[in-house]
Amino acid sequence: FVSDNVKEVLGLMPSDEIDEMKGFADLGFDSLMVITLRNRLQGAIGKEAVIPASALFDYANVVNLSLYIAEQLH
Repeated sequence: FVSDNVKEVLGLMPSDEIDEMKGFADLGFDSLMVITLRNRLQGAIGKEAVIPASALFDYANVVNLSLYIAEQLH
């Protein structure tokens, strides 16, 4: 889920591979892309969990952000 949204924000194809352990900045994210990704993820999960604006910095890669979101949903 997070990886798919990262690919979309980066303008990649769903079949494109990304290194999920690589930091968002290393994947090519800029500040606007970080906000876009956070808003997309928040919109998809709704009010069941809150993703703070700092989450993409605090959980700086796809794996860690995914784990954080999963934890918030339980």
